[in-house]
Amino acid sequence: MRTGRKRTRKLVSRLATTAAFAMGGVVAIAGATHLLTVAVERRAALQTRLVAIARMGAAVAEETQTGINHDAAREAFARWSWAAMADPAVVGTARLATDGAVQAVHPEDIAVASLIAEASDRGKETLDTTIGRVQLVSAVTVSGRRVVLLTKPIGRSLPMGLPNWTFFAAVLLAAVAAWTWLRVALERSVARPLRKICSAKFGDGRRRTTSLPIDRDDELGDLARRMHDAADDHDQARDQMGQMKRTMDARVAAQIRQVQGMLKRAERRAWIDPLTRLGNRRLLDDRLEEVYTTQKRRGEDLSAIMFDIDNFKGLNDTLGHAAGDEVLRFVGELLRGSLRSSDIGLRLGGDEFVTILLGAGIDEAAETAERLTKLFRQRASLFKVAKPVSISCGVASIRQPGADCGEALLALADKALYTAKSQGKGQVAIHYAPPPTPARAT
Repeated sequence: MRTGRKRTRKLVSRLATTAAFAMGGVVAIAGATHLLTVAVERRAALQTRLVAIARMGAAVAEETQTGINHDAAREAFARWSWAAMADPAVVGTARLATDGAVQAVHPEDIAVASLIAEASDRGKETLDTTIGRVQLVSAVTVSGRRVVLLTKPIGRSLPMGLPNWTFFAAVLLAAVAAWTWLRVALERSVARPLRKICSAKFGDGRRRTTSLPIDRDDELGDLARRMHDAADDHDQARDQMGQMKRTMDARVAAQIRQVQGMLKRAERRAWIDPLTRLGNRRLLDDRLEEVYTTQKRRGEDLSAIMFDIDNFKGLNDTLGHAAGDEVLRFVGELLRGSLRSSDIGLRLGGDEFVTILLGAGIDEAAETAERLTKLFRQRASLFKVAKPVSISCGVASIRQPGADCGEALLALADKALYTAKSQGKGQVAIHYAPPPTPARAT
């Protein structure tokens, strides 16, 4: 009877021991698997963050490629480099040209230019430098240039800092040594905390770690605290990345606006005649057809006054080019002071001018031409030359047949100017459509 009881107790003890070993193994495997998952997620998050920083550097390099001088490009890249090195994993940055040559390295005291070029040519991901082994994370711009981050090697250990197999061995030995304790406190000390750890998820963009057992003094409590700290580091890094991206976007947008403003100012300067401060032929070529099409679409009138200075060559030969320049400047002042704000005064070159009158019919344009002729004659009377200086004007409107485009309108006004010249200088001629030919009687 006693022997049977002993055998029963041994059998029960062996079954309990086997069950404890099995439970310990399951717990160890579950804990190790979860920690491996956390380690993989952390490495993936770090890799993703570094790639995002590199791509932002590539965007800065691409935006500063054109429209900015080399000093501004270097300054923009240096600002991005110092912002990138705020990340604890980044130890340096570099920018490579399309041919693989290293254009810039930050910090400048890292002598890795030749090593980076060699590593890029051979496709290496890591290299040994004076500051130790670093890993290369790069991004390529649209133009073929490359931005490289020098980062600390991404480790392959668990969040607790132990190598993977060392941690497995420690967990297994702890399960074997504590099989009796596991039989009594498995649910209270292991299963429940593990369920809390496994229930930690991402929510509303932040990791929910408030239910982790961080107040425990054992290994699970240490793991929970490290997971909590890792979640805080993740959120902080994400906030820093967001702030960095907003800052970089604002700076890039400001630089783009600055370049666009410079281009617009340069374009406006290219449209102005420096002597008369009127528009020039380039402005006429760029805007005439657009103005013509707009007026036609609105059903509004558009007139042109073409004029030049009579006996201008004789004035230059008698009184010199300074007097001729004074007359041209007076024409500019005359047009700016006599025309409406919606009208456009242009110098085509030499002593040839044209005025575009928006919404004005041919009669109103003729009155304007007469007024310009009289005002100019008053000023020109001050110059004592053999042949008096005056202006002759030709007037045309888009209401007349043949004015099918802006160039055709100017051609009609020029034809009227030729008529004014032939009738006597200092005249205004209007281009009217010829009367219809009467039908022949049958």
